[in-house]
Amino acid sequence: MEDNKDLTPEKSGVYFISKHGIIFISYKIVLNTAGTEGEISGELKEVILYLGSGKVTGEYSRELDEAVNAVKTNEDRRLEYMTMMIHDMEIREEGLAEGIAIGEAKGRAEILSALVKDGFLSASEAAKRLNMTEREFMKLSGQYIAQ
Repeated sequence: MEDNKDLTPEKSGVYFISKHGIIFISYKIVLNTAGTEGEISGELKEVILYLGSGKVTGEYSRELDEAVNAVKTNEDRRLEYMTMMIHDMEIREEGLAEGIAIGEAKGRAEILSALVKDGFLSASEAAKRLNMTEREFMKLSGQYIAQ
C-alpha cells in the first residue's frame, strides 16, 4: 500500500465555498470499524468503536455523541434532512418512470418496425400508433430494421 504523506487540499481535498464565502475542505476517509490489523491511536480507536457500536468510551466519543444527538434533536435539521430525502426519492421515481416510458416506446417502435418490415402493417399505420409522422417513423424504424 502506498504511503501518501501529502494530504494537502490541493492534492487530496475537495473545496466547498459557503454562501457566506467561507471555504471548507472536505476529505474522504474510509474507516473499517471491524478491522483487526494495524496500529492506531487511542483517540482514533475510540472514535472507531463509537462509529461501530455507538458506545461512548472517552472524551472524543462523548463529544461526537453529543454532536450527533444535537443534530438528531434539532427540528430544523430533521426537517431539512426529511425534505432532502423526499426530494431525492421523487427524483429517483421520476427517473425510473422516464426510463420505463423510454423502454416501452422503444419496444413498441421495434415491434411495429418488424410488422412493417414483414408486411403485416403499413408504415403510415405504424406511425399513427406511435403518434408520429410517417417520415419520423421511417427514420426511427431504420434503426430497428437494419438490426
